[in-house]
Amino acid sequence: MTSRCIPALMCMALLAGALDTHAQSGPRGGRGGPGGPGGEGRGNAQQAPRGDARPQAAPVTDPMAALERELPSLRLDLKLASDQTALFDSFSRSVRDAAEAARARVKRLHAFNFDDTSTVSAASIVQTVTEADVARAEAMRATGERMDVLYATFNPDQRRLFDRRIMQSQREPLGNS
Repeated sequence: MTSRCIPALMCMALLAGALDTHAQSGPRGGRGGPGGPGGEGRGNAQQAPRGDARPQAAPVTDPMAALERELPSLRLDLKLASDQTALFDSFSRSVRDAAEAARARVKRLHAFNFDDTSTVSAASIVQTVTEADVARAEAMRATGERMDVLYATFNPDQRRLFDRRIMQSQREPLGNS
């Protein structure tokens, strides 16, 4: 099972890096960007105002945050057996821990007063990022381990559904439409 889950986790990590880069530079045209097909893209933070003035959910840029949003419906759709429920709960907690580690990294960086460079040292920024990334890596490792244990209990139909929904959570995150 580990060999099957490692590529999925690597894909999520690469997607996180790509999305982080996109979030820093913004869309540059093409699909989903200004002037691209369809005008504003799905989940684009710079959407044209709608007539109903409903608040827009922030686009999901973290793979674990996207997966975290998918967990409640995934749990129901998997039709878990009683012995799988505790394993799914453990997996869910680890996904939430990994998503929270990413959110904590952003919060810690935002806590710096970047306008006053006299109080911010490069070393403190690098140390903060390093500590946050180590915490995230540990949470991701735990998620992979718990996913392997859960996945091993799935029947073929549950495996297909789980694989499809994990990939779907990355392509079409809930809350971005």
